[in-house]
Amino acid sequence: MRWASIIELEKDHVFYKRGSEIHNFRLPRWYELPEEEVLRQTMLKYIEEHLSPLFPGRTIITGTMVQNYIKWGLAPRPVNRRYGRIHMVHFIVLSVLKEIISIQYVHTGISLLTRLMSTELAYDSFCDQIEDSMQRVTAFLLEPIPVTKPLEIRGLKVPLERLNLAFICESLAFKLIAEMFIDQQGLMGSLLLHKEPAGPESDINNQNEKESK
Repeated sequence: MRWASIIELEKDHVFYKRGSEIHNFRLPRWYELPEEEVLRQTMLKYIEEHLSPLFPGRTIITGTMVQNYIKWGLAPRPVNRRYGRIHMVHFIVLSVLKEIISIQYVHTGISLLTRLMSTELAYDSFCDQIEDSMQRVTAFLLEPIPVTKPLEIRGLKVPLERLNLAFICESLAFKLIAEMFIDQQGLMGSLLLHKEPAGPESDINNQNEKESK
């Protein structure tokens, strides 16, 4: 079967519709989250509603998950059984990133980021990055797709027949790099960790160098 040089997906095509959902996905920013503290069931419903475009048909978060996250020290405890913004942002981030890396890596990543900035700014940065990634990766589905030359997606060049394989391999590469960065406390953290500490031995060496001059 011969294909045209360009494929333009119809708007009712499953790839176009799903691509549009992901492309237009948006998370509520800190200031948009409910100001008043709410009961757990209300919080769960709120999170499900906002994350369902990413994970349709899946169980995103349950009361048991919330209890376990709190028990494992991954999220703060509620106050008088009520949950505020600080709880919601933890459970939103955990619910999204558990699809990619282990919960412990998510927790460590959150801790690293909140050392560098406030919780509000860290959460809004997460929202910005998620949305940017979704838009960049899905943009090609909403535009004419070239058939006779490799498809270019954020620096990746791949023919259409290898697109499935390319996405899987790219996902693995990013997952491994993300785990390494978290393990090493980010790029700047890794530089500090590998910097030789000044101990008694180095002090003696420095003194000997001064005396020899």
